[in-house]
Amino acid sequence: MKERRKVELLDTCDYYFEEREKYGKVEGIGLVLDFCGFEHCRPRHSFGPYARSNYVIHFVLDGEGVLEYEGKRKQISKDQSFMLLAGETTTYWADRSNPWYYCWIGFHGDMADKIVESMGFTKENPVVEVRNIKK
Repeated sequence: MKERRKVELLDTCDYYFEEREKYGKVEGIGLVLDFCGFEHCRPRHSFGPYARSNYVIHFVLDGEGVLEYEGKRKQISKDQSFMLLAGETTTYWADRSNPWYYCWIGFHGDMADKIVESMGFTKENPVVEVRNIKK
């Protein structure tokens, strides 16, 4: 069996991912973890614009930043989460004076659409409140 996992430990970020492009799409699986991690963002750290083939949810544990999608901007801070929807182009960046500390998880699968919907995320509002996150 080939080793498919990769873990990176950086000074501000830890993450894990599966190289799914290498192995092709797996049909009939409800939910597949693509990657996960956490990051203490540097001021004004940004990612995008980028359109993903999977879903990525960020849980903001501290700090604040901005999510830009469909020409709209949303301020996001501690105790909120934001979803990067599959196929949607997004950009997000950390605040200059109070940058984000967040964790994230990327996933896909036959049940991914229903799971995202059940969590309250929509194309119109990809941000939801989150309570009682243990750090």
